[in-house]
Formats: sequence, structure tokens, C-alpha cells
Amino acid sequence: MNKLTVFALSLIVPWALVALEVDREELESQITRTVEFENYQGPYERVDTIEAIRGIGVALAAGPRAAGETADYFARYQIIRAVDPDVRQGLDADILVILDGARVDHIDNIRRILAAYLEEAYRYSSAQAWLIAEFVTIYNAIYRGEIDFFGERYKPIVIRNVSADNVGIATRYSEWPGRTRLVTPLRAYEAPGVIGAVDALALTDQRVVEELRTRPDMALEERREMVDLVERSIEEDELRIEREQREITSEREAAERERERLEAEREAVAEALEREEIEAAEAERRERELEERERMLVERQEEIVEREQIVEREREEVQRRVETVRERREEIAEDTRTVMERAPVALVEDVREVLFIQTRMRAGRPLGQLLMIDGATATVLRRSQLDTITSRRIERWGNDHLLIAEHGGHPRLMRIDSASLVPTTTGSAELFPESIVVPRPDRGEIFAIVRDGAGWYLGKFNGSLALLERSSVEVDPFTHIVPVRDLVFVQGADGAIVGLSLEDLRR
Repeated sequence: MNKLTVFALSLIVPWALVALEVDREELESQITRTVEFENYQGPYERVDTIEAIRGIGVALAAGPRAAGETADYFARYQIIRAVDPDVRQGLDADILVILDGARVDHIDNIRRILAAYLEEAYRYSSAQAWLIAEFVTIYNAIYRGEIDFFGERYKPIVIRNVSADNVGIATRYSEWPGRTRLVTPLRAYEAPGVIGAVDALALTDQRVVEELRTRPDMALEERREMVDLVERSIEEDELRIEREQREITSEREAAERERERLEAEREAVAEALEREEIEAAEAERRERELEERERMLVERQEEIVEREQIVEREREEVQRRVETVRERREEIAEDTRTVMERAPVALVEDVREVLFIQTRMRAGRPLGQLLMIDGATATVLRRSQLDTITSRRIERWGNDHLLIAEHGGHPRLMRIDSASLVPTTTGSAELFPESIVVPRPDRGEIFAIVRDGAGWYLGKFNGSLALLERSSVEVDPFTHIVPVRDLVFVQGADGAIVGLSLEDLRR
């Protein structure tokens, strides 16, 4: 199927999907900060499990789903279904409200709530839901408080439920409760199982892309995945509009046949009256019936014309979507070349320089510092500021190094820039300090042992080090991790070797 010649089915033409010609310097001048969320780093009185946090999103999805209704979770969280099918222009939205009673203090937990909601409400896969949730938080941070922006792109029902004081999300966790309304843009067909329910193009507008391009890896993987979602939604739209077109054609043919029957019956009545086979009163009665059928036929034909006009607007809209996707692909290709151009320098240095972890005992346990040493003389060329490494082995992830180190009092998965030895990305999940780390770059997955409550589980992470899944069974924290085809083999907490699904880590 040719993705660049597909049709769209959206009944609205949202401003957020129109490909705009934007001057890059002017655009960059609008971005005054890099989106870095400040999360709580201190000790916790209680720690909720990942499943408990996800349960909030599941509960919200099980609440009222009709347009304009809300679902509440113990006066802490709320979902507002800001959907108005009678208004065609603008975007609908699901609005996640963080109420005063909420205790959330890490952006990944907000993403877990939203991702679980999207999985339940629209049947996205866990990976798709997490990707969308990540983009929703970035999008809402960029447009925090910009009520005019939302007013131009969203329907009135959305704007009635937000204000300049609460729309979007602040980057500091202390400002979230009572002041956060996270807007997730929806397309017209937001039904469960429709891959394009959430408007991925709206979430990847130019300001969001420019923000992502400030990252060392320019978020290439995440941007590709979002474009893939858009293209898949376009394919679904194509199938839907083809069905719509077939129905219109069938109805038009039926209307033409009805028109022919009306003309034939009218002629038959006139002939019967002329031959005096029927009386004038009967002819008049039949004529009134024919006129009523004629009136109904005209209404049907007007509806058909209106539907044809809608389909034509949909075709125009999909062409704009296709053009925007093409632009996104071109941007990603250009940025990929930029990232690859940086790689040879690091590769040359790897030949001359050697990466080494120097370990020292601290409080009775070994913690390492990352060093770059001269391969010929073993002289230390430079030291990383990171000196809390618990990994015994370093893995490669693109141009970064992948390891486990303590951060905020707990072992975390980290990506380290290969040239500067500075951490570029830090995961939020607590890992087993001596867990082996198994990267799968071909699938965009990383496996390691993660804590959830009092137990240890196999965790699956994406390139941003966000925890996508954790195993359905507890595992031995020292387990070997072996992915094979569609399974990953680990040692369970009881010592038995078990095979888990690579997709959802279920037994």
C-alpha cells in the first residue's frame, strides 16, 4: 500500500495538522528553555508499585466515557472527556487533571498513569501508549499556560475546561497538584482499537520537534516511532474512506433507481387517468404520494452531496497529513546524517583510547568511576564525574555507553556520552545494582532487573530508559537474561528457568 497516496477519514480539519512554513530562527527564538522535568529525589515514606500507579490510569479508563463526562480517582486524578461531535473544526481532547490531593512527584509516574489509560481506553500497545504519553508530557510542558495556542487549535469544549493557570504541565513536580491539566489531542475517530485515536501529528509539531532536536541523539528513535504511528493511522483512514466512498456510490445508484421509478409511476398515473382507468381523486392521491417520495428523495440526494463534499475535504486533509509526514521523514533523515557524522570521531578515539571502570570500596561496597585511559601507556586521560557505578560491564547503545549507577540514592539505568563521559539520560526505575544489562538495538529494547515493591522483576526499557514492561513473575536478581526469538529466558525467584513473552514479559 502506497503510504503517500492514502486517504483520510477525519471529519475535522484541525489547525494542528496543517503543515506550516516556519522560519527556523524565529521558531528557535520561541523556545526559551529545554524541557527537563525536576522530580523529587529525597526519601519516601511509602513507595507505590508500578502496577498500583498504572492502576490509576486503568481505573480512569473504566469511568464514564460519554462526551463531556468525567472520571475521578479518589479526588486525586480526573479525566475529562472534552469531546463534542457536533463541532467539526478543532481538536477534541482527553484532559488528565492532577488534583490537589495527588502525591505524584515523578514525571514517569504521570506517564505511567496516562499510558495505562491509553491502553485501556483506546487499546494501544504498551510501547505505543508509553511513547504517546512521553510526547504528551513534552508537548504540554512546551505549551504550558499558552491558552491562546490551545484556543486556536481545540474545540470550545476543551477550552471551557482549562485556563492559562492550569493548562499543560510545569517542569517542577511541586507545581503539579491542583495546577495541571494535561491535554491529549484526539482525532474525530477516537474509538477503541483505532490507531489514530490520539493525534500524533499534533503532538509532533515544530516546537516539539525543535525541543527534541536539542538532545544528543535528537530523539531520532522516538520521532520515527511517532511518524510510524501517523502512517499507520493514515492507512486505517484509507480503508475507512474507501468503505465510505463505496457506501456513497451505492446510495447514489439507489437514489437514481428511485428517481427512475418515480418518473415511471408518474407516467403510469397520467396514462391511467387519460384512459379513465382511475378517477381524478385517486390520481391526485397518488400524485401526493409521489410528491412526498420526491421530497424524501431530494433530501437523500442532498445528504449524498454533503457526504461527498465531506469526503473531498477528507482527501484534501489527508494530502496535508501526507505532506507533513514527508517533511517529518526528511527532517529525521537530515538529523540522522548529523548524528552519524559525529560518530566517526568517537570511533577513532575508541581505537586509541580505552574505557575503564576504576573501582573503590565505599561503605563496604564497590562503586566505580568511568575513566578514559591511553591504550598504550595506561595513563588516565580523563575522568567522568560519575563515580557511583555499580555495573561490572559497560554496554553500547548508539554513540552512548549503557550502565547502572547510583543516582538519588538508588541504582538507575544510565546512558553516558562516549566522548564526554557525561550522563545524557537517566532512568527513573530502581534497578538491582549488579543486574546484567541486555541491549537489543534492533528492537529498541533494553532488559535489566528492576525493583517493584519488595520484589525483583525483569524490566523492559526503551531508548529513553523508560520502563515499558515488567515481568509477570518475580525473578532471581542475579539471573542471566537471554532473548531468543519471541521469548526471553530468565531464572525465576524459585530457581526455575522460565520463558517470558518478549512483547509483554508475561509467562
